[in-house]
Amino acid sequence: MSLSRIIAEFVKNPAPFTDQAIYLAKRSIIDSWGAMVIGAETKCVQMAESMLPKGGNCTVIGSGHKVENRDAAFINGVSGHELELDDTSSSNLGHPTIIALPALIALAEERGCTGKKFLEAFLVTTEVECKVGRIIAKELHKNGWHCTTITGVIGVAAGCAYMMDLDLKKTQYAIGIAASLACGVRDNFGTQTKSIHVGSCCELGLKAALLAEAGFTSSETALEGKEGYIYEYGRIRAEGDEFEKILLSMGHDWDICAPGFTLK
Repeated sequence: MSLSRIIAEFVKNPAPFTDQAIYLAKRSIIDSWGAMVIGAETKCVQMAESMLPKGGNCTVIGSGHKVENRDAAFINGVSGHELELDDTSSSNLGHPTIIALPALIALAEERGCTGKKFLEAFLVTTEVECKVGRIIAKELHKNGWHCTTITGVIGVAAGCAYMMDLDLKKTQYAIGIAASLACGVRDNFGTQTKSIHVGSCCELGLKAALLAEAGFTSSETALEGKEGYIYEYGRIRAEGDEFEKILLSMGHDWDICAPGFTLK
């Protein structure tokens, strides 16, 4: 079974959402929401927001302005990361919550969803990005990629697909599309571009799900293929079924529970 199919099947039939996972999801969401509110006051965010066309159904956290869904995902991702107050994960060697939250907020606000569905989509997003991180994050770091965003775009596409109730095939396509949209180089750390990495990841993960919903297709082996995501970004190949085993562990236990996310 392809890796994107394993992720898609998890999205369509996730492991039980435990009480502990839900509690920790709420804690991380509140934490990163605060980071977005504070970050919205920075010059970086104000410059970025000045470029966005006004009008839409989705809120820019901090200013309250309304923009289109992908623009909201972008700007709220920038604000949530700009002051480096967002939580971290040892699994993806990055920031799991701020990648998940902006796209889901925009999508939920535009389409309407229950709080329960929102929390579940958050857990799906962070779980996918962290388990993908267990496969590839160390090699991403060695190769100069921004682990947060390279792993995060896969998780965002998965979580948005969950919230949008995409069918199995379209969910798999969303994962494959996201594999081609990953970006972010570490040489830009220490500059305002680092926060743009996060904003772009939020925007592009959402875009991948929307494209799949509209009918766009992708390779079924976009993750593990000869010229796929894992090899081209990480320069690694699977030994036996090691990658499958990691992804089949999704939700058993939830990564937010073990090893957990570190709040600052």
